[in-house]
Amino acid sequence: MRFIRSPKWVRLFFYSALWKEKQDAKTLFLTFDDGPTPRTKEILNLLEAYRAKATFFCVGANVEKYAAEFQEIIDAGHDVGNHSFSHPHGWKVSKKHYLDDVEKAQKLVKSRLFRPPYGKMTWLQYRSLRKKYRIVMWSHLSYDFDPSMNLEDFLHQLQRDFKGGEIVVLHDNLKYFDRSMEALKAILSWSREQGVVCSALLSN
Repeated sequence: MRFIRSPKWVRLFFYSALWKEKQDAKTLFLTFDDGPTPRTKEILNLLEAYRAKATFFCVGANVEKYAAEFQEIIDAGHDVGNHSFSHPHGWKVSKKHYLDDVEKAQKLVKSRLFRPPYGKMTWLQYRSLRKKYRIVMWSHLSYDFDPSMNLEDFLHQLQRDFKGGEIVVLHDNLKYFDRSMEALKAILSWSREQGVVCSALLSN
C-alpha cells in the first residue's frame, strides 16, 4: 500500500520522531535523500533560482565519493543530515550492524539529524538512535522513485493538505533524477505562487 501522506498509526509508532515541523502557515520543508551525486549541483542551482533552502540526508559512501558536491551543499547554505553509510534496510540487519553503519556515516556528515533508509528501522534501533539524533521522517512522500506513480497525484495531495510545516521527501539519486527534478520544479513554482517559503530543517 502506498501513502503519499504519512499515516497516523505509523507516526504514533515512532512518536518522538519529527514528522512535521511546528511553523507558521507559509513554511514548507524540502528534504533530499541519498546524495550527493554528480548532478547535485543541478538541484542546488534550481533551489538558488527560487531562493529556497533544503536539507540533504546524505549517504556516507556518496559523501566519500563526491566530497566536492557535499561541500557545495554546505557552501550554498543548505543543511545536511545522516542517511547511514551504506543505506541498509533496518528490518533486515542486526541492531549492531545498523548502528555501526550510521556512526560510520556520522564521521563524514557530522549532523544531529538522521533519517532511516526506506523509512524503516526496528524499535530497538530507533530507541538507541533517538538518544543522539533528531530522527526526521516526513509528512509527504513524493514517490519520485516510482515511475508507476503519477507525480500530479502527489502534488495535488500536498497542496490539499498544506497547512504549514510539512516535510517533503525528494531524492538526489541518479536512477530517478529527472522525475525528482520535475517534482521539485512543480513544488517550487507552486510555493512561489502561494508565497510559501521553502526552508531547511535546523540541525542544531
